[in-house]
Amino acid sequence: MTLSLEKLDGRHKGLSRLKYRVFVHGDKTTKFQNFCQVRQWCWETWGPSCEREIFLSLGQDNIGSIDWAWHYDEKFNYCYIYLAGHKQLELFTLKWL
Repeated sequence: MTLSLEKLDGRHKGLSRLKYRVFVHGDKTTKFQNFCQVRQWCWETWGPSCEREIFLSLGQDNIGSIDWAWHYDEKFNYCYIYLAGHKQLELFTLKWL
């Protein structure tokens, strides 16, 4: 599985609530399978969350976990996991990177 990490900056949506983005790489089928595997681990580790746009539009009291979110762009086949901060990044790195 190939993953890469990016620290978000002012160009990115959600910077106020999400600090890191993990790219899941691969061909379309493999990428989506790997994305689902990583997303499942995040769900089991930090609890339920939601798609990035929903995460950013809802208040903190209306979502599951504030530790992470995801984004899947079917048009361009982009698969991302978003992490809220350094604590989440450390645990994610121990498991996946």
